[in-house]
Amino acid sequence: PGINEYLEQRMDEFRPYINNGFKAIAPFTMIYFKYFFERLLLFTDSQIELKDELEYYHWKMNMQKLKTFYTESVNDYFLSIYPFYFIPSPKVIEMFDYKKESLTASIKNCWRIN
Repeated sequence: PGINEYLEQRMDEFRPYINNGFKAIAPFTMIYFKYFFERLLLFTDSQIELKDELEYYHWKMNMQKLKTFYTESVNDYFLSIYPFYFIPSPKVIEMFDYKKESLTASIKNCWRIN
């Protein structure tokens, strides 16, 4: 945890090397490969967009940092540096539940489980 925060803090050092004609550079976000593997069906069905997931993650982390500023709590601080993989958007949670129900129904039907 905290790699995204670390990269963001060091951004000014890297900016001359990566700002070649880009209008803007979004916050750095390290994404664990398992994230894509687990959400493959959601991406292929166009149920979720990576851009939306990244925006939600950074919004959530910014809200948590603001909370940490006021509470000065160590627990709140650690929640503000959670990795992207651990912060599913409400859309992902909703779609996981949908896929889970669909998969469960298919298994029950296939194995004739009531």
